[in-house]
Amino acid sequence: MFYLHVSNRTENLLRHLAEVMRADQQPDFFAKELFLIQSQGMERMIAQTLADEFRCFCNFKFFLPLDFLGFVADRLGMGISPDGFQRQILTWRIDGLLRDLSDEVYLPIVSYLSGENNELKRFQLARRLANIFDQYQLMRSDMLAKWERGVLATTHPAESWQMDLWRRLLAQPAGEVHRGMQFSQVIERLNGKEDLAGMLPKRISVIGLHTIPPIFLNYLNSLSSHMDVHLFLLSPCRNYWGNVESQRTQFKRLARKPSERIQQEVEEHHPLLAVLGRQGRDLQNMMLDGASFALEFASYDDPLEGREYADAPLLHRLQTDLLEGCFPDEQVAKIVAPDDSIQVVSCHSKLREITVLKDHLLRLLHLDSDLELRDIIVMAPDIQEYAPLIP
Repeated sequence: MFYLHVSNRTENLLRHLAEVMRADQQPDFFAKELFLIQSQGMERMIAQTLADEFRCFCNFKFFLPLDFLGFVADRLGMGISPDGFQRQILTWRIDGLLRDLSDEVYLPIVSYLSGENNELKRFQLARRLANIFDQYQLMRSDMLAKWERGVLATTHPAESWQMDLWRRLLAQPAGEVHRGMQFSQVIERLNGKEDLAGMLPKRISVIGLHTIPPIFLNYLNSLSSHMDVHLFLLSPCRNYWGNVESQRTQFKRLARKPSERIQQEVEEHHPLLAVLGRQGRDLQNMMLDGASFALEFASYDDPLEGREYADAPLLHRLQTDLLEGCFPDEQVAKIVAPDDSIQVVSCHSKLREITVLKDHLLRLLHLDSDLELRDIIVMAPDIQEYAPLIP
């Protein structure tokens, strides 16, 4: 069965997870507890929380999405191997194909790959294409299916040579089955009439995934017919916000369709939900269309419950506004005194960012003796850009 657990606090989701494990224990004492995650940080958070909850936590296994696909395929005896389409291997396969660009379709990139440092440029392009093709296999499997038939899916000028390159990859000995095909094969097996419960584990807990490709959600939905799938979803708003748009987007849409201006008014939503919540909105809409949940468990926390708005820290006020999906009343916002629960610091370089961050962390640790390292998280769009500077 497919279960949805949703909350605006990760702590609540982890508490749900502990309760699921406590109430529905594994029939086999030696069976592993399985988790599907998207980052190593979530792995550590789950392990630390469950160790605190149960005093001892062992015999578990964490999977990344594609690793879990291979695990289930092995359990079903399908013998699917994705080695030829792993990013690292795919990079070198593409690098080899880029050495032969005699076909006219490659004219747009021939000039780029010529001249000085052509070998370096070829490898950099191959690595970039490997990342793109890796995403295509999950996010654009329908487009790849058209490419395999020799049909273009868009009018983008780069699609022609990308399609030809993809078809050459499939023609190689290691290219018969890519990950999009693997998902389709496993989903087809799961949707059959055969009872596969005895070949699969009792349950899988999916937590920390902020975006799910449509084909992967379909895969989890099919898997829930044979085992329990618990999806733990973090959502800042308790209301449906899949249709939230920024005022700028609404004005643009109405400008393109003047006939709708009289009938529609510009709706005012919380700007952070509209501007920064695109992945969450897309996931909500996708789950409405592609998932059938047997039960849904919600656990939302309002940090201002029983408290006056004006007396609360800025962070709690922001969390409450996001929870309701609306912007605070102007009169209420005016009487709010600022505090340091949210700070915006502008720095002139990444090194300066790291230096300022270190000073802030040392100050917080000095002022609050109860603050622990597990309470601190540092996030960046690409943490690798900061890696040489962190030490």
